[in-house]
Amino acid sequence: MALRARGFAIVAVKDVGSRGPGSRGDPPRVSFVYDVRDPHQRPEDLNADPAKAAEVPHRIAVFEMPDGSIRISTLRPTRLADLVGETDLQSVAAIVERALEEILAAAAR
Repeated sequence: MALRARGFAIVAVKDVGSRGPGSRGDPPRVSFVYDVRDPHQRPEDLNADPAKAAEVPHRIAVFEMPDGSIRISTLRPTRLADLVGETDLQSVAAIVERALEEILAAAAR
C-alpha cells in the first residue's frame, strides 16, 4: 500500500456506514475514514506538547458520490498547521503534504 511504502501507519479505519438516501431518493452510499500517522509524528512529541494532538492523526475520507464515483479527501497539513498556529511546523507539514498528495494520487488510480 502507498501509505506504508512512505512510512505512514494506519492507526484506525472507521466505517461511517452507508449514508442514507438523499432528498432525491439517491441510493445509500458507503464512506470510510482512515486515521493515519506520518513518519514525522512520534508519540513522545505528543506527550511533551498535548496541544499538538489536534494535528494527529491525519484523516483521509473515502466516500462514494451519487454517480457511483469515489472521492478521496483530506485536510492539507500545511493548512492544518496554519489553522492551529504552528507556523514552525510548516516545513515538516510541507513534506508530509507532498507525501500525502502522492499517496492520494496513487490511491485514485
